[in-house]
Amino acid sequence: MPQSYSLDFRERVLKDCDAGLRSEDVAQKYSVSASWVYDLRRRRRETGSIAPKQQRHGRRPKLEPYEPEQFFRRSIEGEKTGTVLILTILRIFLLRKRSCVDDVLSPSKSCGTHKLSMIRAGLLLFLLLPAGLCAQNPCASPTYSEALFHFGNRERDRIFTDYSNLYNRNNVGNYGFALLGAGILANTELDRQFQNWHDQHMHSGFGKELGEFSKVFGEGKYFIPIMVSSAFTYRFLQEKSGISECKLGELTDRTMRGYFVGAPTLLTMQWVLGGDRPRDGESYWRPFQHDHGISGHAFMGAVPFITAAQMTDKPCVKGVFYVLSTFCAWSRINDDAHYLSQALLGWYLAYLSVRAVSATEGGRTLPRGLTIFPVTENNAVGVGLFYQY
Repeated sequence: MPQSYSLDFRERVLKDCDAGLRSEDVAQKYSVSASWVYDLRRRRRETGSIAPKQQRHGRRPKLEPYEPEQFFRRSIEGEKTGTVLILTILRIFLLRKRSCVDDVLSPSKSCGTHKLSMIRAGLLLFLLLPAGLCAQNPCASPTYSEALFHFGNRERDRIFTDYSNLYNRNNVGNYGFALLGAGILANTELDRQFQNWHDQHMHSGFGKELGEFSKVFGEGKYFIPIMVSSAFTYRFLQEKSGISECKLGELTDRTMRGYFVGAPTLLTMQWVLGGDRPRDGESYWRPFQHDHGISGHAFMGAVPFITAAQMTDKPCVKGVFYVLSTFCAWSRINDDAHYLSQALLGWYLAYLSVRAVSATEGGRTLPRGLTIFPVTENNAVGVGLFYQY
């Protein structure tokens, strides 16, 4: 039989949870399972009680006598406020016409009328479910204002740390390396020669279709609202309801922060470099003449995939995500929207931005996986690769 912990022990566990500790950390501190901490928090939130459950003897009958009026009365007299709200308004809705109640509760009615009433009841439950969930024991979990306050503070601290990881003297060499390589491509004939070669050998029907599909991931007007709203909802629910971490939620949060931390450099360098599009002009840098010096689509489309790559420890999966991160940059070259140098700058800025976010999450200078950095020694310039596992 599982161990029944004392009431004092349960109160100390919940006190640490309310102080902001994660359920996993609390479970490790008190040498209990994380699932037990989750269940205890959920039970307090739903019932308001944390006392040990009374042990039952004998098997509970699978079927109990059912009478509609007693069902409603027992539900309304229960402890769950959210359930009371839903069932009370549902009863009012059904009793507006006695025939509706008969249709729902009596199997002798016609099938069509029965289905219509069930649809009405289902729609009402769907509309009232959020209100019912929010109404269950409001004192058992942080208020919306408290959860919003803690969420704002922690997300602000994460983003500030991201900025300090990207905009520091350690990354000056990375910026210089990227600008040096892109400058050579953009201010010589190399960009134009590569564009002509691509148009002659790589501009196929399949390439156009793949480019159109890949371009979608770089559309900021779609992905910025999606990632921001998803990340904010995920982090807020962690503070409000104590939900556990999930890979998808972490992906949206890190992607959003990658956008935020790299956006100032992206918008600034687009104007400072002043390159033009292949279909409109040359790639030469003319400061403040044009705003296409860095591909925004390449940056936006690469951030989610590089984030996913740095969240996994499996080399094969990591490699697949890194390859996918280049597709949006390639689509801009395929559409004659950006030169090679502009697409590479956008991708590399995304890499540095995600790397800064990963450093915040990992609490170490370099994140797991592949890190690319410049090497200058004895009048020689090269590229260094570092893989941390």
